[in-house]
Amino acid sequence: MSYFDRYLSKRTVNDRSFQLVGLTALYLAVKLFEHRKEFLSCLVHPHVSRGQFTAEQVVAMEMELLECLEWYVHPPTPQTFYGDLMYFVYGDNAHRVDEIIYNVARFLTELAVGDHWFVIKKPASIAMASIANALELKRVTARYRIEFLETSGFANDREAIECYEHLRETYLSPAASDEAEEDGSRVVSPDSVIPESTSRSSQVRVTCPGVNLATELDGDVRISNGDMSSY
Repeated sequence: MSYFDRYLSKRTVNDRSFQLVGLTALYLAVKLFEHRKEFLSCLVHPHVSRGQFTAEQVVAMEMELLECLEWYVHPPTPQTFYGDLMYFVYGDNAHRVDEIIYNVARFLTELAVGDHWFVIKKPASIAMASIANALELKRVTARYRIEFLETSGFANDREAIECYEHLRETYLSPAASDEAEEDGSRVVSPDSVIPESTSRSSQVRVTCPGVNLATELDGDVRISNGDMSSY
């Protein structure tokens, strides 16, 4: 998506070229990071691309894409910043916190990829926002939450706070979840827990793959709805 967005920020394309750029960006990313053999033949297979493009067209677009990107093909993605931020803030304790929040933080960064609102936001801001939401949603010890807020610079980063709020309001709020149930248009973080009530025994939604959609949590466990930007 980084290749795709950066190319379209510099080029004007028609519908057919739009599809070819997307296909080629995927091909390039898989070739560089997944090292999949024969992936090009899979992409141009009629069952995948409906035979719209040939291998030669994809290869030609690959060169144009690389030239447009000036060969910057290892972008600093939110996922990259996630790992660096965790080690920077927590040092040797990073693995303890990482085990708790990794899945939800990772998926929040993936949700941001599909939301055009984040296109102009810095990857570091998205990473900080994802970690901040994950720390809160997973009810990590206050010590670790405060340590992240103070050490990462999150509390003084207006863009990171905006990203945090947008992720929370769009994907993690009860209203967003209700809207998703009505029209199926909203994606909810696979690890997010969204309280439906504040009763003693609250039923919350857990939409992580491989986890039951409805999970009963003990009423003594509280999901914080506080705004971390106030810290």
